[in-house]
Order: sequence, then C-alpha cells, then structure tokens
Amino acid sequence: MRVALLVALFLAPAAPADDVKLEPISLDGLKKAVEAHKGKVVVIDVWANFCVPCKEKFPHMVKLSNDFKDKGVVFISLTIDEPEDKAKALEFLVKNKATFQNFILEDKDRNEKPGDAKLYHSAPPIVHVYDQTGKLVESYEGKKQAAKLDDKLLELTKK
Repeated sequence: MRVALLVALFLAPAAPADDVKLEPISLDGLKKAVEAHKGKVVVIDVWANFCVPCKEKFPHMVKLSNDFKDKGVVFISLTIDEPEDKAKALEFLVKNKATFQNFILEDKDRNEKPGDAKLYHSAPPIVHVYDQTGKLVESYEGKKQAAKLDDKLLELTKK
C-alpha cells in the first residue's frame, strides 16, 4: 500500500503550467494587489526555495486556498528568491498546483524602505493576513506560527 501511495504521488499530474504563473512585483505593487481585493480577506505567504520550512508548509497553503476560495479569501504567494531562480520557483509552484496569484519580489534592495519590515523580511516563512477592509490584522513568523492561520481564517470569514 505504501508503494502504491508513493507511486500515485509521484505520478500525479502537476497543475497545467498555464494555470500557474509567477509575475515580478515591487512592494508597492504588492500593496496595490492587496487593495484590489478590498472586501475579501487576503493572505500573503512570503516564502523562498532555500527555506525548508516554507516548502514544508506550502502544500497546506494551497489546501487552505482551495478550502476558502468560495468564502471570500484570496491567497497571494510572494517568493523572495533571486530573479535568476525564478524558473526553480515556478517549478515548485506548478508542482504544488498553486493556481492563486504568485509573485517574485523584484529588485529587493531597491524595494526595501523604512516600514517594509512589516511586509517582508529576509527570514521567511512569514504569513500576513489582511481583513476585508485591507487592514493588516495578523502576521505569523515561522512554520509553527503559520499553523494558527486556519483558526484566523475561520474567525474572519464568520464576520
């Protein structure tokens, strides 16, 4: 049985490549993306390929996005991988069927400004949750903290 499960996992088709996109974005652009979803809960998952805990929790993010897609919750992933690693990041997203909005932070050095520490920092994983008004209501740092996201989404979608 274990062998059959492993074979099924490895042979399961990935999401079609055209369903998963990875677009460059600035921090200002990311803030505008959050504003564009006013009226919905927005979850931003900051991750990177070099971050093992990020990659371990990512499938759960995909599951949550599917569980909450009809409940007014929008998921956005933001990889802080270097631009030359974009193909590797996209491969990871396709493998995990991440069909929500996926961005790669462009020119991190230029984008780092005072106050950005609340949105991005160099030690992922970090998850930000914005309520329906666009207000940042929670930030979870680390894999264990991100596990609290499920309850927060239930709380915000009951309002």
